[in-house]
Order: sequence, then structure tokens, then C-alpha cells
Amino acid sequence: MSEWIPLSRPNITEEDRRAVAQVLLTDTLSRGPSLARFEHDFATYLGVRQAVAVSSGTQALVLALRALNLGPGMRVALPSFTFAAVINAVWSVGATPLLVDNDLETWNMRLDGLDGRADAVIAVHNFGLPLDMRLLNGLSLDVIEDACEALGAHHNSLLAGTRGRCGVFGFYPNKPLTTGEGGMFVTSEAELASRVRCLVNQGRDPAGGWLDQVDWGYSCRMSEMQASLGQSQLTCLDSRLAQRRDVACQYRQLLEGDSRFGLPPTADYLACSWFTFPVLLTRHDRDQVADELWQLGIQTGRYFPPLHQQPVFRKYGGEQLGTLHVSEQMGRTCLCLPLYPDLRHDQVKRVVEALHHACK
Repeated sequence: MSEWIPLSRPNITEEDRRAVAQVLLTDTLSRGPSLARFEHDFATYLGVRQAVAVSSGTQALVLALRALNLGPGMRVALPSFTFAAVINAVWSVGATPLLVDNDLETWNMRLDGLDGRADAVIAVHNFGLPLDMRLLNGLSLDVIEDACEALGAHHNSLLAGTRGRCGVFGFYPNKPLTTGEGGMFVTSEAELASRVRCLVNQGRDPAGGWLDQVDWGYSCRMSEMQASLGQSQLTCLDSRLAQRRDVACQYRQLLEGDSRFGLPPTADYLACSWFTFPVLLTRHDRDQVADELWQLGIQTGRYFPPLHQQPVFRKYGGEQLGTLHVSEQMGRTCLCLPLYPDLRHDQVKRVVEALHHACK
């Protein structure tokens, strides 16, 4: 039987394991030095002033919306073709999601027509492909960058997650940096960071006493074990991003020029942060192809079901900005191929050969 190839695989080293084990020898498992160090070094890596570690990327997004006072009666624009966490965060604060279409040239959301329709925009960097944030210049909107899939990605040397009023990152095991579960809120605005630090810890004033609860909040702190793992992974982040880009280049070299497959955009000014390698199957049934690859021992992903077509959208409501044909097309045709740093070249070739066979 052929070797099983999963869609993703966390890259955990002996150094990572030792870092976590070291925390367990201490008496501080939460809100300690590992958390402070990870937040500081993460902010330094991105070139922002503040970073607040939290329990998930989704929770970081909820906190960003809360920090910007977005809630009932306000519209928040987001792409329809993206992960469900984005719209869940908007609903969780009582705001109205305004779903916009995607662009086949960039695979990211269209930004025209937002002024006057939305109070804020969640600029999602789909698949780690960095959105050109310069397109948001001049819009009278609060901008949250959802860079949960885009750590280390940049567009014209501008790092994803650093150009809006705030940015959020996710550290799920399929990402270039993982803490198991976890996320990060980043900003260069001290007031926003202070608000998030308050909300993370039950609404307590970070500068006050134990009983100084100044807002209603959450218990969504990151543990010392998670922070220690994240800190260890951060020291190797650039090399892991390079490994992932090498795997993506191998896929591109083996697939480009074949009209059956729509490949992610590429350009000299654009660097993606790959957590998977997505392709659009323009001539074949995506679900049948995925099933056939599964039978051959290859796991794939079917990302993303368009949000406006989900039963939950009809249940909780929202608005659409025009027709969303591109989101629907991408939702029908997008298939994500395995990608992780230690995916060997022979395994990449096997995935591509299986894909060719399934699409013959």
C-alpha cells in the first residue's frame, strides 16, 4: 500500500518539546514569562508595537471587533469565499456581515463599493496570499487584517497583518507557526492593545487591582506551555516559511501550463505564506477528484464553502454586496493539496501524478 500523505503535518522539533517540558518544571503555567517573551518577540518580528496572545485566531478576531467598538447596527465587510471563523466573529459581537465577492486575479476580496456600505472591513489574506492593502487607502473604514493564514507573507515588502488598525494571526497545527491552538492580536495603537488585554482576562483593568473589572470580557488567555512552544517555533519561522515556499514552487513547476488547473497568483512583489497549495479544477468535478485522491492515500481539502450559501447565513442574516459569482465558482472548484515543510519531492510528484490521473 502506498505511503499515506496527509493534508498537513505539524513541524515539532526536539527543541520545541524541551521548551514546553521546561515550563512544566515551574510553578507558573499561565500569565508568566514565556507569554511575555513570546508577545514581545512576535511584535518585534512584525515590526508592530503591541502583540497580545490569545486562545485562537478566531478569538483574536472577536477581540479586534470589540476593541474597535463594532457591534449592533454596524456593517462589517468580509469576503464570502473564506473560512467560517470570520463571519462567526462578526455575528458574535452583534454586527451585520456584509459579504462581498472575490477576485479571480488575486483570490482575495474585491474592495470596490465598500465606502458608504460598511463601517469596517476584515481584510482576509486568503490561503496566505497577501491582499494589496494599498487598495484600502482613502476608504473611511476601520480595517482589521485577518492574517491567520498569512504569517510572514508580504505584498511590496509590506508584511501581512501590519497595515490595518490591527491584525490577527492563528496558530493552528497546519500553520507555519503553531501553538496547538492559539492566536495573536497585533497593533501599533496602545489604546487598542490595552483594551484587548482587558478583554482577554475577564474585563479586568490590566493596570488596576484584582477587583478592577471595567468591562465584560472572556477567559481566552494563552497558556505558558503554548507560548513557550510558539516562542521556540518563532526562532525557526523564516526557515520553515522558506521550506513551504519551496514545496509550493515544486507544485507550481509540475502544474503550470496545464489549463485544467487554475494556480494561485504569483508575482515578484508578492510572497505567500503557504499552509496548503490550492488549485482550481476548471474542467472536473472537484469532489470526485478529492474522493479519488483519498482512495489513493492522499488527503486533500475542499476550501471554502461560500458563506452566503450556508444554512447558517439564512438563520442569522447578513447582506450581500452585489452578485457573488466568483466566490461561488471558487467554492465549487477549489481543491487544496498537501503542504508541509518535510513533504518530500517524490511525495509532491506522487500527488501531482495522482491529480493528473484523476483529471484525465
